[in-house]
Amino acid sequence: MRIEKKYYTEETRLWRKAEEKEQRWEKSATEGEKAQRDLLSHIEAEKIINKMQEAQKDSYQIIYRQRVERFKILGEKALVLAEQAPMDIIVETETLFGRIVMTADSLMIMESSPVFMRTDFAALIEESESISVLPAADGMIEFTFIYPFYTEIRKEYQTQS
Repeated sequence: MRIEKKYYTEETRLWRKAEEKEQRWEKSATEGEKAQRDLLSHIEAEKIINKMQEAQKDSYQIIYRQRVERFKILGEKALVLAEQAPMDIIVETETLFGRIVMTADSLMIMESSPVFMRTDFAALIEESESISVLPAADGMIEFTFIYPFYTEIRKEYQTQS
């Protein structure tokens, strides 16, 4: 049995079609029309930013020490995994999140690979909030894992003491 779906191919075709439409509009639009579009885009961006800032005012961001400690362990596992794979790696922390970036030309974790490679890579995936796998320089692939250290609690749920 074989099932083949070309979701990426179709999405890429639609994306290119939209880009072509945008390029045709750019060529035919007057400077006034372009300025109006830019102004509307700026206004929409401002609305989104204001909405996000309002939402942040309504909540507290609480950092969980357990998440920071778990990220330290994951970072150490990622360093060993990168050495064995081999991959370039960056493990860094910001105030509210941690990031692991691994870069290589390919990644193969097979049945014959050491068990820790399979389980540790699976943990990187399972415990991250978001993952991106994107092309990098020189034909490399970049895996980025993001780990939040915080949770948001809405202020309206707080009780007065």
